[in-house]
Amino acid sequence: MEFTGPLDPQGDAQIASLPEADPTETKIHAVDAALLHPKYKIPASCFAYVGDANKPSTWKLPYLHADGTPDHSRLPKAIQAVLSNYRDATVSTVPEKAVSDVLVRH
Repeated sequence: MEFTGPLDPQGDAQIASLPEADPTETKIHAVDAALLHPKYKIPASCFAYVGDANKPSTWKLPYLHADGTPDHSRLPKAIQAVLSNYRDATVSTVPEKAVSDVLVRH
């Protein structure tokens, strides 16, 4: 397979540099990794609902391990809690307007 990128005037292939990383994205991941839920010891990205990323008390329905893989012991409970709320049962941990977003989380 041949390189089909841009050529300089002498016909040699040029190497394009990658775009700079977005510094705000790095900060979000750093905050996420640094701040863990006090009970579950996992970051906000492991929860189906995160009310405020800086307040672990607003993180609800853990369903992933810290490495991002599904937590098979917690996942069914999280799904049941959301579906119960979805079917007009009251689950006070997730606001009703956020349920549709939580259902399509991952």
